[in-house]
Amino acid sequence: FPLAEDLDRYHLYHATRGELLRALGRTEDARAADERALELTENPAERALLKGRLG
Repeated sequence: FPLAEDLDRYHLYHATRGELLRALGRTEDARAADERALELTENPAERALLKGRLG
């Protein structure tokens, strides 16, 4: 699916997914999503937020 490929390169998709997974108690999956979001963004504020989530 082309949309799935586009979403995989979109940092906010992964950041949002991480937050939702965390709310469901799926902390390992949430961490993986946050790590992917961190790989994709260069925005300093977003990077700081994601690093804070990752500890």
